[in-house]
Amino acid sequence: MLYALLLILFLLIPAGSVPAADHDKEADKPAPEVPQRAASIEQALQGMRNQGSIFLRTSYAIEQMGYDSNLFNDEEDEIGTFTMTLAPELMVLLPVGAHQLFQASGKLGLVFFSESPPGNYLNAFGGVSYDLYRKRVHFSLGDYYVRDRRRFNTEFDQRILMTSNEANTVLAVRVANRVETGLNYRLNTIRYDSGSEMEDQPGLSLSEALDRDDYTAGWRSRFDFSSLAIGQFDLNRADYRFMMPSNIRESFEWSATAGVEIDEQAVISGLAQIGYTIFEGTEVEGQDFSGFLWNAAVTWQMSQRFHLLLESRRDRVFSTYAENIYFLNELYQPTIRVHLRELTWFGLGYTWSNSTYPVEDVNIGTPEDPLFVAREDDITGPVLTFQHQTGKLAGHTWTMGLEARYLTRESNAVNGYERFFVYLSFQVEQ
Repeated sequence: MLYALLLILFLLIPAGSVPAADHDKEADKPAPEVPQRAASIEQALQGMRNQGSIFLRTSYAIEQMGYDSNLFNDEEDEIGTFTMTLAPELMVLLPVGAHQLFQASGKLGLVFFSESPPGNYLNAFGGVSYDLYRKRVHFSLGDYYVRDRRRFNTEFDQRILMTSNEANTVLAVRVANRVETGLNYRLNTIRYDSGSEMEDQPGLSLSEALDRDDYTAGWRSRFDFSSLAIGQFDLNRADYRFMMPSNIRESFEWSATAGVEIDEQAVISGLAQIGYTIFEGTEVEGQDFSGFLWNAAVTWQMSQRFHLLLESRRDRVFSTYAENIYFLNELYQPTIRVHLRELTWFGLGYTWSNSTYPVEDVNIGTPEDPLFVAREDDITGPVLTFQHQTGKLAGHTWTMGLEARYLTRESNAVNGYERFFVYLSFQVEQ
């Protein structure tokens, strides 16, 4: 059965390249990201089942099983629906000798809704990679595929189909006992559903606005401060080439990012990154951006029972709205978690998300006496979470979780809404 599933996943992967889209934390669960590179073959094989010459990890999950009170974020005609996603996942590793490692992974998402639209559909995620470990040199080559229908960021009220590929290569050299440096190159190919019309630009489809190829080349250095803390510095140049020949949204970006990742065994743990970016929307006046962007999810273990989780990010996201190439999205979410056991906890938090646009094209005056301002959206609301995970039982790890949110949106350009959803999830991993 496992080998048949792997074959299906390989057939789903096109002969192209692969990326991840922008995700709305207040909407659907993010798609799987490109897995982190393991420092050695031994590290990559940890927790895997040995089946002769190959190593396996399988999981079976029911995700986002619950109720959504406002499926399309509509202010007046709210549609409530039951939803559920069945998600089998498989990872296969094949070490060849002492220095080479081949990896294949895949996940299906069978999504069910009690209301149509959107009806039922199949999401798919897959990837293949090759790693070569030679003394101080690590070479990695991978291709990752995503076919996903979701709200990709706070600008979307509908679930939109997107397919994407990310082909990347990394060459890293350990120049000292605790210092690794190297080069990377990545090609993202992103395609959206061509039938999705944009309300504010009649006659123009989403694919005509956002289909693009992203080319990123960069340099990365990694510092092992201790057994618990790893620092990283990145310098990247990205070129965004949109598919429409007449589209003036073609642009490029320079970014420098520094961050630290601290193991969960420490009192303060998690990931914190901050970077400075220079973005230029070529040939478009007032569409350049320079400033700080960040991403952080940090946990403070105040005591054995009480943990404080702080999540925050600031992204520059490509936009489909009117004359704007992009918008800035900021998210802040503090959460208090009460741990009944190490892997069993309740969490209560509050989320605030703000999106701001660079172009003043929203008329809050009258047609006779216009007053233009920039669009601004706010999404706020409480968040309740729960997780329970068992230890190994008969070679399986069982995890059960719950997430409930009550969200409201206020905007000076589009409709506001109120939305409540509660999702249960179950996962078995072996």
